[in-house]
Amino acid sequence: MHIRYVMVSKAAAILTEQDVMIFPPITIGHQMVERNPSLVDWQQEQWRAWSATFMPKCDGILIHMQDGWADSTGVGDEMLYFQQQKKPIAYLGADFWSDPVELNRTLLRIEYAKDHSHDDE
Repeated sequence: MHIRYVMVSKAAAILTEQDVMIFPPITIGHQMVERNPSLVDWQQEQWRAWSATFMPKCDGILIHMQDGWADSTGVGDEMLYFQQQKKPIAYLGADFWSDPVELNRTLLRIEYAKDHSHDDE
């Protein structure tokens, strides 16, 4: 779990630097657990409820495709929410930051997803 935290935090920092305002639940949740270890015992439903309070405020979701993302119950729940709300879903390669061209493509995909999220209405 720690490596996911590090990778998502790095991605969040890079995207924020590029003026993409994001809410990274893994980064924030990890920090909360470090400061209050009793949260380690939270069940999936409690984390789901915590994350759900922020999702309505988001314009879309960025999925960081690192190992295990497709099997994550939390990611699956979040994707379902954004699909149901007809909000954009964009995907980030696991190491998109290592290639400036890929970073630019990622930023373009984010903008495209935001611009076209309501095309089928």
